[in-house]
Order: sequence, then C-alpha cells, then structure tokens
Amino acid sequence: MEYFCLDRETAHKTAPQNGSGVKVLIVEDEGIIALDISLMVAKLGHSVSGVVYSGEESVREAGKIRPDVVLMDIRLKGKIDGLQAARMIGARYHIPIIYITALSDSTTLERAWATKPLAFLQKPFDERELESILSGVSRKKSSA
Repeated sequence: MEYFCLDRETAHKTAPQNGSGVKVLIVEDEGIIALDISLMVAKLGHSVSGVVYSGEESVREAGKIRPDVVLMDIRLKGKIDGLQAARMIGARYHIPIIYITALSDSTTLERAWATKPLAFLQKPFDERELESILSGVSRKKSSA
C-alpha cells in the first residue's frame, strides 16, 4: 500500500492498484484537498492513478497514464487553468473530465460547459456525489 505525502512535489499514487473500479487522475493545487479527494476515491474502491497540481502536469500525466477519468479543479496555479487543460486532454486523449470547483460565476461556468465535461462537483462535495458519478463511469467502462 502506498501512502500520501503532503509534499506537493512527491505526492503521487494514493490508492491500492487492484485492477477494479475506475482509474482516476486528480488535478488539484491544494495538497490537503487532493489528499481528501484521493482518500474518498480509494474508499469508494477506485484507483488514484496520479495526483498533479497544475494544468501543464495534468496534460502530460493524462497522456502517460491514460486514466478513465480526470477530476479537475478549474482554478490552478501555472500557465494554464483547468479549463484549458481539460480542453487539451479531451482533444488529445478523449478522457472524460469531472470538474471540481468552488467557482460558480456565470462566465466560468459558460467556459466550463463549452469543454463538454462529464459532470461538475461543487466544493465542498460529499462522498455520495462522487460515488454516483464514478459509478456511472465504471458502468460505462465495463459495458465497453
């Protein structure tokens, strides 16, 4: 079993890789929030295939590890935000995006919907909301 490291530079895989469930890439620039989300994903029986902290890293990692879904914060540190990263991941790798955000202004939501996300989770969200969405991804994955 791998454990979390709260150091932003070395935190990566967080859940046992048991081959079941959904492979999730988490893109969140706040370490403690990334930890919380990772624990939630693992508790629900899915695999955290990576945790990254910037839009640039998310595009690279998505291409490398090919997760089933990306949990993407909209506001990220770095040159590109979560919306730009999601657009690039969708165009290059056709990986579905679930936005996790505290932002709810109409301009941001309009930009987000234009990227055709699978879903939105408004921070703070609870385990049941995440479970519902990841269960849908899992069913779609198993029927493919």
